Amino acid sequence: MVRSSKHRFLVPVLGLLIVGIIFSGVVVGVNFAQAESERSSVPSVTVYPAVAELHAKTALVLLGSGFEPGEELTLLMGDTLGVLMDLGASAGFLDPPAVADESGNFVSKFQVGRIERISAEQAWGIIVMDGAASEVLATAPMAFCDPQGRARRAPYPRGAPDYEKNPDDPRPAPYCQGRPEFEYPEKPE
Repeated sequence: MVRSSKHRFLVPVLGLLIVGIIFSGVVVGVNFAQAESERSSVPSVTVYPAVAELHAKTALVLLGSGFEPGEELTLLMGDTLGVLMDLGASAGFLDPPAVADESGNFVSKFQVGRIERISAEQAWGIIVMDGAASEVLATAPMAFCDPQGRARRAPYPRGAPDYEKNPDDPRPAPYCQGRPEFEYPEKPE
């Protein structure tokens, strides 16, 4: 009789074990499917052109996708030193303001304008945050080239590079060098 009592509990325990394995497989499959769907709609942003001349009249186009429909976004521009500038509604640099459409996309024009005065030839980054500016959703690199020396904040005197007067002028930056759209004077070797 002792043997039959052992087998009596073995079948339900094995049954529960099999149900547990099937249930965990379903849960893992659902989580994997959710992760796959989330990965296909990861927010992203692109800047066009990614390398532009530092000039008040320069206009950049910011293209974003994968955001929540109707979501108001905060856009910041950050330099290599960690200084951030708000491009959004309070600053008025974006036309139209960055709000995701029903497909989760946005397109906005960014006019450099007065940022020319506080910028320099360097790499920058566009940072897209949620409306409350509490979470970074996407980033994109960009750069300004300054062949005419329009920047007031720079390690070189204002004006186009004059390598005779200032042989240590760091312009052009590596990402500006050799690009036909930016005309820098020939740097002596």
